Amino acid sequence: MVSQHQKHLPACRHILLDLLVGRLILSVQKLIPDKKLRCDEIAVEAGGGGINISKAIKRLGGKSVALFPSGGANGKQLEDLLIKEGIEIKVIPIAGETRAGFAVTDLSTDSQYRFVAPGPFMTEEVLETCLKEVENFKPAPDTVIFSGSLPPGVRIEPYYDRGDLVAYAGRARSFISARLSSACLSS
Repeated sequence: MVSQHQKHLPACRHILLDLLVGRLILSVQKLIPDKKLRCDEIAVEAGGGGINISKAIKRLGGKSVALFPSGGANGKQLEDLLIKEGIEIKVIPIAGETRAGFAVTDLSTDSQYRFVAPGPFMTEEVLETCLKEVENFKPAPDTVIFSGSLPPGVRIEPYYDRGDLVAYAGRARSFISARLSSACLSS
């Protein structure tokens, strides 16, 4: 049965840069400095801004294509996790290792601590390849969501300018949710 919400979900295409992938989820009874801490159950999941949007769209009965740069063992793990979850992917290969992170929950306080490793340096050419893929997508998407932290080496301006071009061309609604990494701010 199709819910009222599912009837109105558009076909959605994502472009994502510098993903948080292979997020390791751990919990400990209590975080104590300088001690060996035994973890409870361990889980690994695909994550990051745009990936989480794709997962939510899937859970609501919609369809999306997650388009992202991927490299190394972390990238392969992200691809495998998304395929296992039934999310359609389009990968742009990169030389560096896709960013990873982990979260630890202190069960004594129910506080979660999130640790994010830096992503690989990424060239403007990789961004350009991703943007060209979005522009040339067949069939043309109804919605394009630009999401995720911008990695070192990528300037924010082309990211926003191209999002506007996609929207103004009347091809799709465009949403931009991106964070600059500290390395982007210095370049």
